[in-house]
Amino acid sequence: MNMLKQIDKKRKRIVEVFQIVEIIFYMGIMLIKELLLIFVNGSIQRVKMLF
Repeated sequence: MNMLKQIDKKRKRIVEVFQIVEIIFYMGIMLIKELLLIFVNGSIQRVKMLF
């Protein structure tokens, strides 16, 4: 009975860690998308200024 509780605790901890990693990963992707958009928009504006 005690062993099962310990396994359950470990499983819950693993799930928590995975959720945190998922959130960080998602935030990172969003940040990269934003930076890419800013970079692309900046590049387009520079190209427009040249022509």
